[in-house]
Amino acid sequence: MADFFVSSFDDSFDDVTTLRGAINAANFSEGADSIFFDLGEGTIGLNLGVIDIFDELNIFGTGSIAISGSGSTIFAINNTNIAIDALTFTNGQDGLVVGSGSNVTVTNSFFVNNAEDGLDVQGDGSTVNVSNSFFSTNGDDGFDIGGNGNTVFWDSVTTTGNAEEGFEIDGSNNLVSINNSNVSGNGDDGFDIDGTGTGNIVSVSNTTLSGNNADGFDILGVGNSIFWDGVTSTGNGQEGFEIDGSNNFVSISNSSLSGNNDDGLDFDATATGNTVSVSNSFFIGNSADGFDILGTGNNVFWNGVTTSGNGQEGFEIDGSNNFVSISDSNLSGNFDDGFDFDATATGNTVNVSNSILTGNGADGFDILGVGNSVTFDNVISINNNGRGEINQDGFEIDGGFNDVSIFGGFTDTFRFDVSSFNNNLTYTDGSIGEVVVGGTDNTVTVI
Repeated sequence: MADFFVSSFDDSFDDVTTLRGAINAANFSEGADSIFFDLGEGTIGLNLGVIDIFDELNIFGTGSIAISGSGSTIFAINNTNIAIDALTFTNGQDGLVVGSGSNVTVTNSFFVNNAEDGLDVQGDGSTVNVSNSFFSTNGDDGFDIGGNGNTVFWDSVTTTGNAEEGFEIDGSNNLVSINNSNVSGNGDDGFDIDGTGTGNIVSVSNTTLSGNNADGFDILGVGNSIFWDGVTSTGNGQEGFEIDGSNNFVSISNSSLSGNNDDGLDFDATATGNTVSVSNSFFIGNSADGFDILGTGNNVFWNGVTTSGNGQEGFEIDGSNNFVSISDSNLSGNFDDGFDFDATATGNTVNVSNSILTGNGADGFDILGVGNSVTFDNVISINNNGRGEINQDGFEIDGGFNDVSIFGGFTDTFRFDVSSFNNNLTYTDGSIGEVVVGGTDNTVTVI
């Protein structure tokens, strides 16, 4: 164990008063060495390439010293433990590269204006803890995990203004925990799991994803698990949350996906076999739908959810063979329908219980597709048609071969549109105010 004091802004292998010289000496010194700075404000320019760190080391910056990589990666860490405090990493290829088998702690530091990533975890089986730090205006991602089986903890971190993602995972079987952080204003997604990302577990709490040019959060990979609690995703250029991949599990609680320029949450047409559970959360004021499913064979569970004031539907299904369960929720005040099956929607099953659909601009619930099944249990669907157009109802069917069961609650008007055909409605006496039968070969059974 030894202490080294950097007192020169120069770059030299042999002079231990320079940063490179001190790290080079520490690499061959037994135990956990420490580096301190006896320098005022300034920048250490590295002209001799990347600095490799392969022995235990603590680096204590002053908060006023920057390290410029001059186009090369600044630090490359492999198979060791290192703690870094109060430094700025700038103008490198990557600010910091973490290899395999390392334990890295970063506090009170800045990663800015690097050509690629601010911090890139390229290896496997490493642990990276970051707190009270900033990743901004990097040429690729703020933070990137390309390796496998790594563990990353963020607390009070900001990643903003990076050219692509604020945080990206390309690797597999990584564990990520993000708390009290801000992922905003990035050139693509705020957080992205790339198509190569499989088996990752990501927990996000008390964090904001805002103003990113594409999605707040995007999953292109397969078999990942995402847990949100107390997250706000707002003002993003596309979706608040998008799923493009397959067989992912998403749990969202106590969160808000609001004010995004497309949907609050969207299953892309490529999304299959995903499960999303949402509780005590809000989809409000998104430009398109609050929640939209274009994919196939997905499962959605809502409890205590509000979708309101969206520019189109509160909840829309365009895809096929999806299962949706909604309970104790409020679908109200959306510009178009509260809930809508688009004409492309086939073979979907939707169960709604103890919920309210009211004040939507068109219908409370509308089925344009074919071969879907819907059950209302103690649902109130009244006073829709906020735009004042004719034939907008509590429940409307425009498509064919759909089965609808309504038990209890109250739907003010149920309409079979003139375009509808071969649909079946079963309802308990008193649960519908008026049934308007149009179309062809539709059947109504009162129990």
